[in-house]
Amino acid sequence: MDRPCILITTGYRDGLNGGSPQTLLNQHYIDMIRAAGGLPVLAPPTVPFDPALAEACDAAGLLLSGGADLDAALYGQPPHPKASALHPLRQASELAWLAWAEGADLPILGICLGCQVINVHRGGSLLQHLPDVAGTIDHGSADGSARHDVAIGGGRLREVLGPSCRIASRHHQAVHRLGRDLAITARAPDGVVEAIEDDRRPFVVGVQWHPESLGDDAATRALARAFVQAARRRSA
Repeated sequence: MDRPCILITTGYRDGLNGGSPQTLLNQHYIDMIRAAGGLPVLAPPTVPFDPALAEACDAAGLLLSGGADLDAALYGQPPHPKASALHPLRQASELAWLAWAEGADLPILGICLGCQVINVHRGGSLLQHLPDVAGTIDHGSADGSARHDVAIGGGRLREVLGPSCRIASRHHQAVHRLGRDLAITARAPDGVVEAIEDDRRPFVVGVQWHPESLGDDAATRALARAFVQAARRRSA
C-alpha cells in the first residue's frame, strides 16, 4: 500500500446546553501524517468498541493522540487536585484501540496522553503533577510554547532522531513506574521521561512531547516518516 491507512484517535466532548456531542482533533495530527505519506483516518470513541473502521480501511498503524489526564485509579492512585479528567468514553476507547492494535501487531505511535496510555496499559504508573517534583523544568505551557532538548539514549528513536532533539512541551504528567516490556529511550534535562518504546515489536513508540505542534521541524518529519514507513512495511 503506497499510502498506508493510519488511524488517529480523537477527543470527545459532551454536547453543550443540550447540543450534539463532538468529536475533536487538532488538524496538526492530520497534516503530520499526510506529509509523511500516510492516509489519516479518524478513529472516534465508540462504546462498545468496534474495530470495523480499522478493517474497512485496512488500517496499518495507530496514532494515539494527546488529550487530558487518565483516571489515576487505573494505576491504583487517587486523582491529583490539578488533574483534568479525560472523558470516560475516550479513555475506554483509547485503551481498546491500543489493545486491538497490539493484537494485530500494528505500528503504534503515542503522543503525550498517548505515551501515557501505552505505559498505563502495560501496568505502569504516572507522575500526576510535575510542578510538585522538585527541580523540574517548565513542561506545561498551555499553548505549547515551552521548548527544551531531550537526550535520546537508544532504541528506534535514536536511530531516527540521533542523540538529541529540541521538542515542544505541553504536559503536567509523565511516566513514573515503567510498564511491562517497555524501555525509557529519552529524558528531559531534569530526568523526566520523554519517550518509551517496546523494542520487541517493529514500532511501538510513545513520546511525551508534541511533534505535531512543530510543523516542518526536521525531527517531526523524521519521526512521522519512520512511523508511516513501519506502517507501509506492515501493509506490504
